[in-house]
Amino acid sequence: MAALISFVSAIAAVSVMAGPTPDDPPLGTRPDKIFICREGKNNGGKLIGNISRNKVTEYINNVGIPLDTASGFPKPFVNNMGLKFEIGCGEEVYQLPVLANGEPFDVNKKINQDTANENNPGRLRVFYDWGQNWSMWYCGIGVVPDDKDPGDVHLCTAEDDNF
Repeated sequence: MAALISFVSAIAAVSVMAGPTPDDPPLGTRPDKIFICREGKNNGGKLIGNISRNKVTEYINNVGIPLDTASGFPKPFVNNMGLKFEIGCGEEVYQLPVLANGEPFDVNKKINQDTANENNPGRLRVFYDWGQNWSMWYCGIGVVPDDKDPGDVHLCTAEDDNF
């Protein structure tokens, strides 16, 4: 009997660690959060943009994981910096540019780094996991380095840190 209880407890622990449960609210129904994205270490520099989690969630649901786009995005993201993504994000994380005004980046247009308004991916990224059941899971919004502000990728901070 003790072995059976231990086995059931182990199965329950694994299912909790595996990610979201059926009781978790769908992403589109969660209260929105605005993420503040700034330059510099610890997101403490000049403001780049304020991004709505619900808006980028809708965006990544529409984009999915196309295999071959003119822009090359979305791209796999290797989290070798140890970013603390939201619970439920697995190892297969993708990155997709988000424009500083929160508008979607056109993945089907070639990138133009020289002109700000011509499909320049900028520095903001939404990170997401495309799970086992081909369902998207939002992981976070972050800033990637550039020539003017080199350094590591960092996550933006929420206006209200109560998830």
